[in-house]
Amino acid sequence: MNIMYKRKATGYITVVVSSLFILTTPSCKQENSSVKFAKKWTKELKTKILEESDQVPDKTTVDSVKRIITLYKDNLKLKQYYFADREHEGDGPIGPKIYDTVLIVFFSKGQDYQFVINPCVNKVSRRFETVAYKNNSFGMVEYTDCGSDNKEIGFHFNNDNVGPWVKYDSDGKEMERFDAGGEEKLEKLREMKY
Repeated sequence: MNIMYKRKATGYITVVVSSLFILTTPSCKQENSSVKFAKKWTKELKTKILEESDQVPDKTTVDSVKRIITLYKDNLKLKQYYFADREHEGDGPIGPKIYDTVLIVFFSKGQDYQFVINPCVNKVSRRFETVAYKNNSFGMVEYTDCGSDNKEIGFHFNNDNVGPWVKYDSDGKEMERFDAGGEEKLEKLREMKY
């Protein structure tokens, strides 16, 4: 911007602006295309996986050593429930043993994609949801504090934190924001076909 100052005999200063540029920068809250795509990609995959895994199973297996219950349809995994003993003083040696589901995995028809939920049980401080590809987390990840419903939403690429991460209070108001870097990796989600 070129600014010229002229002093007049009256003592006033006249400012002449010869060119004016307005610079705009994106707000830190504005999402770029890779973040928008990652959110859409995650939502669409989650919906497809839940639809494909929502079938009446024709076989169930129980692995009591690994503590996994698996539901199948036509020899394809639909869902897996990981369970553990409940850890609180109410379970005594006299009463029946109580178990909690500590992880739920929903499988895509092709078996490569999963939707994973870790619920608020068994001394877990935060619940999480993610889409996984061959057991590695990709796309948008959501954590919810079990006691307060505060949320943290961010992104994974091959289990690594990438891009923007935002913490919200239980009313949905933003509390904190930070950038994990590597946001360009989210563009690679476009190559991951379902």
